[in-house]
Amino acid sequence: MTKKLGFQQISKHFLQEEAKKRWYIIETIDEKKNVFFIKNKNKEVLFKGIDGGFTTRNGKYLSEDKLLTYKLLQRNNINIPPCLVIHKRQKIDLSAAIELGFPLVSKPLNWTLWRWVVVWIQDEEDLEKAIKYGFEFDRNIIVQKQVEGENLRVLVINHKVFACLKWERHHIIWNGKDTIRELLEKENLNPLRGENVLVFTLPKIDISQELEDFFIAQYGYSLNSCPKKDEILFLKGNWYSKVIDFTDEIPQEIKEKCEEVSTIFNLKVTGVDVIYNTLPSGDIEYWILEANSQAWIKTHHMPMEGKPRNVAWAILDLYFTE
Repeated sequence: MTKKLGFQQISKHFLQEEAKKRWYIIETIDEKKNVFFIKNKNKEVLFKGIDGGFTTRNGKYLSEDKLLTYKLLQRNNINIPPCLVIHKRQKIDLSAAIELGFPLVSKPLNWTLWRWVVVWIQDEEDLEKAIKYGFEFDRNIIVQKQVEGENLRVLVINHKVFACLKWERHHIIWNGKDTIRELLEKENLNPLRGENVLVFTLPKIDISQELEDFFIAQYGYSLNSCPKKDEILFLKGNWYSKVIDFTDEIPQEIKEKCEEVSTIFNLKVTGVDVIYNTLPSGDIEYWILEANSQAWIKTHHMPMEGKPRNVAWAILDLYFTE
């Protein structure tokens, strides 16, 4: 089995491959920690993943703390979903969260990339289960109003939008006879799925205890459960989503908001998660969900639909173009 790569290793791969096309020299310092030099005849830059030093300590810290992210965005009149924080050390009082209005989303305060997020929480019982599930990974849980619309990841480089993806969460429609485990095993035979994420557009589904915990928290099903025929179950997080290039379709207002977010956090490379709707009047309503200092670039290079975007090229230009 191919060794599973972390998102930094995968992004680093695309950056290094682009550097090789330019005949730049790569000098690895620590492979496991993703630390390496890229050099040309005039300059050398020390990278950690795809960060060559332009990511400030403040920007990384502020963007990784969702509560601080929301406070900064609110201060700058950027729309966010209504939300609150529930602390593990305090007695859980769900009344304030319920007042936000179902459906709700719960997610750990200090994790990114959709780790341990539970969506479409419909009632108090499911909310309590989702919060207890989140507390297994973080002492603080954000509960926020579920907002619906086009789900985008916008990549901003040097405070200008360079690429945009639209996520369509991957789902399985149950056939009424197989268990969840059996149908996921069949889905893993999909020729688009493979262990080598540098080759395949979709990863193999990790049928693990963590995934079972997610299904229990999200749907009340174990991996051995057999859902009703035609019931739709969404897989965990954006990792399993259908990825469509949306760069040429992104509304100008959303571009401007995402560029403003990158400026607020002073991040030269920023992944901004945003949901928006176009109203019948033609106006745009939007909510910023996250700002990420560690951009995931593979999906821009290998979307399932649409034009690939050479993010690695733009990042190298950021550091090597005077």
